[in-house]
Amino acid sequence: MRLWIAFVILLGCAVTAWGQERCHIAADRSHYRAGETVHYAVTALDEGGISDQSSIAYVGLYAAEGLAASSKAELIGGRGGGELALPATLPTGNYLLLAWSKAGMRYDNARILSIYNPSTTQRSGAVIIAETLPEVPLIPAVGAEYTLRLDEAATVSVSLVRDNGLPEPSVPESGGTISGSPETETFGEIVTLQIAGDQDYAGLEAFIAVPGSDQFYPATIEKDGTARFQTENLRGHQDVAFVIGKDEAVGNYTLTLQSPFPAAIGVEIPALTLAPAMRPSLATLGDTSLDTLDVTFPAHKPASLYGDSETHFSYILDDYNRFQTMRETLVEFVSDIRARRENGKTELRVRYREDVGGNFHFDKGRSLTLLDGVPVFQQQLLYDYDPALVERIDVYRGIYFLGNNYFSGIANFVTFGRDLPGFTFGGDVKILEFDGVSPVRAYSGGHETRYWHPMVALEAGEPLHVVLPDSASGKFILTIEGFTASGQSVRVRARLSR
Repeated sequence: MRLWIAFVILLGCAVTAWGQERCHIAADRSHYRAGETVHYAVTALDEGGISDQSSIAYVGLYAAEGLAASSKAELIGGRGGGELALPATLPTGNYLLLAWSKAGMRYDNARILSIYNPSTTQRSGAVIIAETLPEVPLIPAVGAEYTLRLDEAATVSVSLVRDNGLPEPSVPESGGTISGSPETETFGEIVTLQIAGDQDYAGLEAFIAVPGSDQFYPATIEKDGTARFQTENLRGHQDVAFVIGKDEAVGNYTLTLQSPFPAAIGVEIPALTLAPAMRPSLATLGDTSLDTLDVTFPAHKPASLYGDSETHFSYILDDYNRFQTMRETLVEFVSDIRARRENGKTELRVRYREDVGGNFHFDKGRSLTLLDGVPVFQQQLLYDYDPALVERIDVYRGIYFLGNNYFSGIANFVTFGRDLPGFTFGGDVKILEFDGVSPVRAYSGGHETRYWHPMVALEAGEPLHVVLPDSASGKFILTIEGFTASGQSVRVRARLSR
């Protein structure tokens, strides 16, 4: 497919001054089969134009009955994109797609997606059975190619979709508010967990960590049992470890992840119209064999909490004789860690400094020990761990303040697979599933969506030239949607054909 990314039209609609951040969403198309993936682009706006208040936007798909699916988009300079997987069990009906940030708890627009499920007779919301299709708005025909320019720099999404003759759903009145308390998420998502159990956990330090990474965040458990973790955006669907920072037994406790998505939205969803003439299009609806384009999108790299190169020392265990026990490994090879027996249990201490005479100093305060990035406060478990599973031990000297605690040095025991093999945590640790920000992709070559790019950056005066591929025959709808740097809206709809 020949597609020169460099065009756009300005529709001159200035951003409305609401005084709070809100999010605009664009989708690759309007009609889907249940089980497909919706590709979307999000722009955060405020009265000054593009807003950079938030690093994350929340994307919800709502049925008349409530939340049907959700996704999260990382925002870089107010722009972002992602994917939303449609459950294969969704009933046929119209659904509401919208995006918001916690900075404003507002959405700038709502999209209606028509979703069809031939595997069930169930319906979502109102469905009208008609003899004929409703009239659709006329989309200008422009031939096999189209070129546009802007006088101002902009970022837009570009969608080229097969014109299958299905009617475009009506759009609700723009703008609305999401239930919830506004808060700032400048650095990333604030993850809130609720802890309840047979002990009083108020005032204790808690941590969440992504196994195999250096994403590791502290929080203090409040009187009501909540712990709020300021992250730098966790990514994808993955397991996250929750740890209560206490050496002693913590008793039995439960952990609940508070969802940022309201269960329902008080917006009326228009009825879906079904007619016999739609059957041929519905029979072939669905994207297959999409090709991911080699496009790199902006992404925020979380900062390491462990220290810098001057304090970091790595002990690669294969560089020395392998020992059968961790005790021998630490004594014979890892000079930066010392094990001592106190109050009937083994405690590991990290050398936190070396004086001018070359003498090692171990502080009396506790050191932070981790396995594949997950805190292990019951250090006897690490002392008894099989060193054959460990590739290296990373040591970070110095004093580290995390939350309300300080640690005299950090030691991270890194396994070959970074996946905690053969390790049984104590009762202080729970593993929970977590959905982080979505990956962002551009596609081409699908049956319905011939081309999708969520974030095309345009300089002022730069042309965006779209040419229908030689292999494409029939009619296609081109949609370009986005905003200039000052917040002017950009929206183009044109019909291409060959």
